[in-house]
Amino acid sequence: MLRIIESTRFVRILRHAFLTLAFFVAVEGFSQEEDWEYEISASLWTGNTGVEVLPLDFSRAVDIDLPDFLDNYQLGFLLRGEAVKERFGVLLDVGYIQLSASDEPEVPNVDRVSVDVNSTLVTLSGIFRIHGSDKFRLDALPGIQYYHSDSEIAVQGSMSGTASSNRSNWDPILGLRAKYVVFSKLDLGLFGSIGGFGASSQSTTQFGATAGYRLLELFSVHLGYRLIDWDFDEVEERRLISQNISGVLVGFKLSF
Repeated sequence: MLRIIESTRFVRILRHAFLTLAFFVAVEGFSQEEDWEYEISASLWTGNTGVEVLPLDFSRAVDIDLPDFLDNYQLGFLLRGEAVKERFGVLLDVGYIQLSASDEPEVPNVDRVSVDVNSTLVTLSGIFRIHGSDKFRLDALPGIQYYHSDSEIAVQGSMSGTASSNRSNWDPILGLRAKYVVFSKLDLGLFGSIGGFGASSQSTTQFGATAGYRLLELFSVHLGYRLIDWDFDEVEERRLISQNISGVLVGFKLSF
C-alpha cells in the first residue's frame, strides 16, 4: 500500500480524472439537479496477470500464463463515478494494481522468467441509454481508455539479467453494459468492450460481471469479476508485448 501512496503519477492522474468528473457533474447538476442520477463506487481488486514478454537478449517472446488464482494474487483498487440524465451521461473509471507472474519457459540456459508490473487504468466514456426500465437497462459506452505500466523482467539461470520498461497507451473503446433487477434489493450486471483498433494498442478487450445487493436506500455492496486484455505492438525495447489482468472485485456503491 505504501508504494501506491507514493506513486506520484497515479495520484496526479487520479486527481485530474475525478476533478474532470466533478466539474462536469457540478456544471450540469446545478442547472437541473433533480433530473440527474449519480453513482460512486469503490472496490478492492484481487487480481493476477498473464503476460507475453521479450526479456533482455532473447530472440523470441516468452508467454507467462495466468497463474492459479489462489496461489498468486495481489490487491489493487478501482474507483468509479457516473452521472446520467435521462438517456445520456458520463462515466469515469480509475484503477491501480501491482502484479507479478513467473514461469519456467522451455528456453536453453534459463531456469525462470519473472515479471513485476505496476498497472494504472483510466477509462472515460459517454453513456447512451439504449433501453431503460425499472427491470432492465442497456447502455452503449463509447470512450477512451488510458493504460500505463511500469514493468521489470528478470531472468534466472546461466543466461540471466534484468530489463525495465514502461508503456502508455491511449485507446478508443466501444462498450455495452446491461443491468437486470432480479428483485428490489438484488441486481445483476454485465459489461464488455473492445478497442485499440491499432490506434495505440493493437487491440484491447474487457469483460465484467457483477452482483449487487442494496442494504440501504442509497448504499449497496457488490461482488464481481473483471478481465482486461491488451495486445500491444512488438517494439523490442518496450519488452512487454501483451498482458491480461483477471480478478475478483468486492466493494460498495452510493446511488443518489
